Amino acid sequence: MNVEGNGQIEGVLCFFVKHYKTLLARKTRNIGEGTFNGYGGGLEENDKSLEECCVREVFDECGIKVDPKKLRKFGIVYFHNLKSDGEFFIVKVHVFIATEWKGEPKESVEMANPQWYSIDDLPLRYMMSADEFWFPRIVVFGRKIIAHAYQDLRLKKLLRPVEIREVEFFS
Repeated sequence: MNVEGNGQIEGVLCFFVKHYKTLLARKTRNIGEGTFNGYGGGLEENDKSLEECCVREVFDECGIKVDPKKLRKFGIVYFHNLKSDGEFFIVKVHVFIATEWKGEPKESVEMANPQWYSIDDLPLRYMMSADEFWFPRIVVFGRKIIAHAYQDLRLKKLLRPVEIREVEFFS
């Protein structure tokens, strides 16, 4: 698994929420391989908006169709990932919630075994190390946040406490 990038990468992450449950799947490659997560990926040149990127990534990774106008942004998380040279590469992730969609989740080469989890019993210990701090604020409590997580992906651990600030809106 390559966990080293350069500069700053921008991406999206989408969580499906319905009836007090959220859909998670196990990542099969790239950053977070082997952990449970929502669906998403990097912003590409052809994407006209973050929402369009989210729609594309969700469909590619699980076959679900989402209306970009129905996505609600709940967070921006800056993942500061330690590289082997001691520098950091930053992944700026825009976190969206979808409560309406078409289709049923399917496995893909990137995401395996999609399952619904009660928001009262999230598999936090099987997610990325920073997720237990910011993820429940969004999915369980419906808070909008901006967070910074400093982590060593090779050792799968946080380097310092996750910084989280609740916000009313995103500029």
